[in-house]
Amino acid sequence: MLDHAARAGSLSVPVVAVELWPHLLIQAAWWADPATRERPLVIVARTHHVLAASHEARQAGVRRGQALAQARGHCPGVIALAPRRAVAAELWTLALAALTAISPVVEAAEEGIAYLDAHGLERLWGGTAEVAQQAVRALGALGLGAHAAGGPRRTCALALARCPAGAPQRGPAGMPAVPGRHGTVGAYGIRPHPRALDDAGARAFMHALPLTHDVFGLEATALANLDELGIHSGGDLAALPLDTAALLGAPIASAWRVATLVAEPPLRPWAPPPSLSLAHALEDSSDDRGRVERIVRHLCARLGRDLQARGVAAALVTLQLRCAEGPLLASAQQTPPVQTAPDVAAAACALWETMRPPSPVEGLTLRVSHLQPARIEQQGLFSAEDRQSLAQRQERVARLMQVFQIRSGTGRLHRLRPHPRQPASWVWEESDT
Repeated sequence: MLDHAARAGSLSVPVVAVELWPHLLIQAAWWADPATRERPLVIVARTHHVLAASHEARQAGVRRGQALAQARGHCPGVIALAPRRAVAAELWTLALAALTAISPVVEAAEEGIAYLDAHGLERLWGGTAEVAQQAVRALGALGLGAHAAGGPRRTCALALARCPAGAPQRGPAGMPAVPGRHGTVGAYGIRPHPRALDDAGARAFMHALPLTHDVFGLEATALANLDELGIHSGGDLAALPLDTAALLGAPIASAWRVATLVAEPPLRPWAPPPSLSLAHALEDSSDDRGRVERIVRHLCARLGRDLQARGVAAALVTLQLRCAEGPLLASAQQTPPVQTAPDVAAAACALWETMRPPSPVEGLTLRVSHLQPARIEQQGLFSAEDRQSLAQRQERVARLMQVFQIRSGTGRLHRLRPHPRQPASWVWEESDT
């Protein structure tokens, strides 16, 4: 059984929840293509369902999980894009690194959501609400929008951060009513002023929340079962004994723990991945692509020397531009990982070719990450053992030819023959059978 302190939700370490807003995938699309900032935007999965929506699209009625056809019905002019996962991952790493300057303990909970340990930061930043405000400012300095709030538990702080005007007040029939003041409205939509709750305020806040709030994680079936029992809010659910909540199913028991502020495990500190980066600021902004490419190649040469000196290779290359009208970022996985200056230059210049700065470039940063031990020897078609045995080599070639013939159909055949200009190499040729 839970002790009284755990059930009451007593607080030993205040937690600040920070969530990128709009969704990380929306901001990643903005960084990849700044022109999308001015239009309603949705990010869709391969199944053509909405993963994230911009503020303008949400105002028109678009919601996560809707089919793209439904989203277009609510907002005919919406732009639909595939998720830019590589850019989103790089932005998330930059965001977490910025948050570590606010608190020494930062937990990366999931994509776009982080939790900060606010204990002992009173002398540095002030109270928990001020820590949340500093986190939002740190991300804003990078060009990222976010909202934040503090509370005694992760779930409470996250729910408060997502509430557009802070703690809800009691409305008709005991249901929460959103107050009239909603913070500031800017490029990222509604941005509430960070708030923080103590133990008593957190319990009142969680009890006032409707069970339809996503912080409880209840699906339609569970909500319908609770509605039949007359249980509509966190307070209604918290009034039940744990044994009764457990009998209603694991999801409802989990929601009960959220509503009662049951003690949570400590934060798991996030550690930045190993990386190398170089930045260059232009004294006068430039829209000369040739000049920017020369700077990129110069940074590549320096990073290539650093990689070789450390004996490592990089599996991710990122090029970030700072422009007057907003940041721009491109990132790509490298297979195999790059480990020399020419390899880094080829990857970075390929990224630069895809970028169209919305205004003159004021500065740029080249970063290589996901570092791993360098492997100079490249594996070819045949292993060292295969080279020692002609029979094994011929057998493997026959198997490969059979696979290619199956993939290409019966009318086409791929043949492996010696390279005409490089006798020690082989090349595939395609011909009619």
